[in-house]
Amino acid sequence: MIIDKLLANSYEIDGMRFITPKKAYPLLKEGLLLIDLRPLSESTFKQAKVERLLLLPYTDFPDRIADIPTDHPILIGDAVGIQTKNIYKELIKMGYRNVFALAGGFVDWERDGLPMEENVNQRLSGACVCQLKPRE
Repeated sequence: MIIDKLLANSYEIDGMRFITPKKAYPLLKEGLLLIDLRPLSESTFKQAKVERLLLLPYTDFPDRIADIPTDHPILIGDAVGIQTKNIYKELIKMGYRNVFALAGGFVDWERDGLPMEENVNQRLSGACVCQLKPRE
């Protein structure tokens, strides 16, 4: 069962369950839903190449909570994990129980060499993740 594999491959810090991108990837191939919380300006340029991906910017979270299944484990992530922590806590407050956070976010996902789809027409520029913006 996927939840057993998630529990066996994750770790807990301050009440949150984390799983590294490398350990999460095989479970994503088995149907785990990955929720990308990054702003669309970031996720439309580069996104994880997985079967079940939901682009749900953290700013849209309150309006799109119905898009998140309650009966299936979910993995949430943003660029490095800053917004993931807030959304994780909100989901737990709302009664979600099988929530996991992507350790290191999509920065670590890419660093680990996991598959990404790139839309060169949406390329970004900036000195670091916190300064990314669409190119002019």
